[in-house]
Amino acid sequence: MGDRVVLFTDTIQDLNGVSRFIQDMADYGKDDGFYAISSSSFRNFPDKGNVVNAKPLFEISMPFYKHMRLVFPKFSAVKDAYNKLNPKAIIVSTPGFFGLLALFLTRKNKNIKKLSIYHTDFPAYLYDNTKSKIIEKISIWFMRAFYSKFDIVFTRSKEYRKNLIEVIKLNPNKIKTLPSGINRKNFSPDFKDDSFYPSKFKALYVGRLSVEKNFDLLLEIWKDIHKKHPDTLLLCCGEGNFMDKKDILEKDGIYLLGAKVGKELSKIYASSDIFLFPSTTDTLGQVVMEAQSSGIPAIVSDKGGPKNLVVDGKSGYILKADSRLWKDKILDILNDQKKLESLKKGALVNSVNFDFIKSYETIMSQARL
Repeated sequence: MGDRVVLFTDTIQDLNGVSRFIQDMADYGKDDGFYAISSSSFRNFPDKGNVVNAKPLFEISMPFYKHMRLVFPKFSAVKDAYNKLNPKAIIVSTPGFFGLLALFLTRKNKNIKKLSIYHTDFPAYLYDNTKSKIIEKISIWFMRAFYSKFDIVFTRSKEYRKNLIEVIKLNPNKIKTLPSGINRKNFSPDFKDDSFYPSKFKALYVGRLSVEKNFDLLLEIWKDIHKKHPDTLLLCCGEGNFMDKKDILEKDGIYLLGAKVGKELSKIYASSDIFLFPSTTDTLGQVVMEAQSSGIPAIVSDKGGPKNLVVDGKSGYILKADSRLWKDKILDILNDQKKLESLKKGALVNSVNFDFIKSYETIMSQARL
């Protein structure tokens, strides 16, 4: 076992790609000196021997997205866990109260290495939800102040390396691009279930049901698709403000399935035909890797990290966030079974590049330098 490395996170129990990535790290690193300290009152907190849950003082819903939580951890509990583990390096995955606490605990230790992972483009997230340039500028200032405290800042894609340098204005020498990877054993065509909405063409979306993910654009696109092809479905896994429209949307062939995890999520991926992800603010787009590993092609926007995960024309398509372009491309696939099968094969071929072990080893090698 190598020197201990501790990740501070308040998202390990959430139902999103970042949480799945962190849980994969905890699973893979359980015998390698990797630990995580988190803080949550959720009952679904992962039961892992190398994950410490420091109970929070309280939690509140995140502005604009009630299903995400802002955690206010109990300082003494986090401090005790940190002191007991006595790590050589820390990794911070979220720039919130928990991340600030990690920086406070390590402020006097000149020998500890501090790493962070830039998972979420919060300035874009806040602007999309408020349309306020002032709030966007404040969030950029905070991100610059927060991430400048670290020795290494990992970005999940080359696209966001440029963003960290030009917008957040971090030192380029501190920024490392993390190889994209997932645990492909959890996402495979082997999970396909032919009884899952049989005889229907199924498009899939996985992620927050919210405006910063361009989910409203996807709904607009699918309503027109469904009018022309009533035998098609758009399945949406995730939580968000649009859940209030669940019953209304079903008449347009749009099924909001709520949050899905584990083998159920794996089955939904593998049993679908195409994956649609119009977000323009994702730093990576882990769900795009999960879809292709499941054997379904992905259509993504030409902005953000997801475009780096798709081979245009072979494992999916990269399009501008324009409803007409998306509708035309989806209709092309609907009307050409050979093209669909070719894209599915291409998705599987491309998925071999998504090596989680490379991601893990890149982080840990930097932590232990």
